[in-house]
Amino acid sequence: QRMAYTLQKFTLLDEALAAQRQALELRRSTLGDRHLSTAESVRAMSRLLNARGEYSESIEYNLEAIELYRDLLGDEHDTTREARNLLATTQTRLGQYSEAIVQFNRNLEHTRSKYGDKHLKTAGALHQLAFAYAYQGAYADGLRLNLEALDIRLPIVGKDDCKITILNIGFALISLGRYEEAK
Repeated sequence: QRMAYTLQKFTLLDEALAAQRQALELRRSTLGDRHLSTAESVRAMSRLLNARGEYSESIEYNLEAIELYRDLLGDEHDTTREARNLLATTQTRLGQYSEAIVQFNRNLEHTRSKYGDKHLKTAGALHQLAFAYAYQGAYADGLRLNLEALDIRLPIVGKDDCKITILNIGFALISLGRYEEAK
């Protein structure tokens, strides 16, 4: 699996995919289908396929990983949540915005309950959900969420580290025809 990860970093995706398939099959045959290391290999396959732009196949592996993590670690474990987040990101890339929004909302609820309303991870979860709404064309919802994320981030990291959020707010305002506010 380390070899697959290293190859992926150097964008040798074909070789990385072959190595990852081999690693997954080895884990399945030695550890079984219901082992945490097997789940990690399944998720690695999903990430690699995602990097290759093979989103539909990535989703299949990701759903398997989510099921394994849910069974092995619990539904609210951070690793399960991260796998659901990858699913939502992939769904966004496929234009499955409604499905992605459900996953990103679930992630936001989990993050708020674990870290509170004023944590950087909560701001990140808000940003991801806003991203999906913007892609769906629901700019008012995206704006509201990005403003909430900015309220969290700004006092913690300062204006220089909030440029992407500010840019997203400007984009949402322009998309809503609120040009003067976007300035």
